[in-house]
Amino acid sequence: MAQGKGYSGPLLELCMDVVRDYEERASAKAHGITMPPETAWPPSMFDWGPDGAPSSSDNHETMAWCGSAALAALTREQQPERWRRRREVLIGSVDRDGKPHGYYAREFTTGLWGREQCAPDNHWHQHAPGTLGRLAAVESQDPELLRLSEQWIDWMAITMAAFSTPDGQVWAVGMRGPEPNPPTSFHGTAFNRLLRGFPGPLPELDDAPRAVPEKAAKQEAERLAKAQRNWEDASFAGLRALRYLQSIGDEAVSKWNPDSAIDASAFDDIARRAPEVTLKWPVRVYRGRDRFLAVLVPGGPKNKAGIPAAEVCDWVEVPYLDSPSLKATGAQVRCGYNWKTPPPKPPKDAVEVVFASKDGQR
Repeated sequence: MAQGKGYSGPLLELCMDVVRDYEERASAKAHGITMPPETAWPPSMFDWGPDGAPSSSDNHETMAWCGSAALAALTREQQPERWRRRREVLIGSVDRDGKPHGYYAREFTTGLWGREQCAPDNHWHQHAPGTLGRLAAVESQDPELLRLSEQWIDWMAITMAAFSTPDGQVWAVGMRGPEPNPPTSFHGTAFNRLLRGFPGPLPELDDAPRAVPEKAAKQEAERLAKAQRNWEDASFAGLRALRYLQSIGDEAVSKWNPDSAIDASAFDDIARRAPEVTLKWPVRVYRGRDRFLAVLVPGGPKNKAGIPAAEVCDWVEVPYLDSPSLKATGAQVRCGYNWKTPPPKPPKDAVEVVFASKDGQR
């Protein structure tokens, strides 16, 4: 069995295969064809129990728990016992000591993404397959899963809004940061922009054909092919599941796609709901007119020996640019790691939002 880092690649591939099963099944159904899933999820490897597997991280467990449940939902009539087990692990439970076991119990007790809250690239996309938990809920129409998975979507939308620029870029404080570089979230930005109805949702993923002059036809074909290849990359499994949910009109995601234009105030309004969301460690965000500052309150992450955790981006200041791109914004982002440098002063007249937290003060 793969361990540690060896889990990520196979799990992402399996999650993408499950999403393809849902897409192909929906397409076949539109033509009056019943199509069984093609994905062969190896039970001996990734049908994990509510405490994960040896050396598994929170991101691995997200993919294993949600992906296997989404697949089991498709075969619940043929394999009811397997669906019962995957459903139980997806819902999870909290023991008498307050320790969560399983996915939604972890997300809503420890906090969103557990011990890896708001991790940037190259871990953001490994938590995005939480959308496959919503696939399992919608497919099974299980009332408890529908409620929990909608709450998870809400928490994701609120959290991303708090860490978003007006054009939907996501820059967050959190775990597993790439010191000394700014905490870039390409996948988080794509997720946020897709959820909120931005076009694209990014140039690299814009697979909508464009009408171009004949002399530009070759270049347009190459652009389109590249975008389509990007959507096939396993790292976009969670994002592709979100796109599928939008395509079937799932209310839990469609309610976050506004009919009117997006502006900074829209994200500010959503960010005010941050107290609804629990993170493991306390975070304050100050959203100003031309920038925002996010701060992870000191005294947070420590290992079992009581030593402060490493790779923690504890503050980030993000400007709002007139011609935004992740690269351009990243060149002007300021951030701090492991409480080595104090954060700057918050923007004047900022909207201050404070997340609920499991550990530490609010």
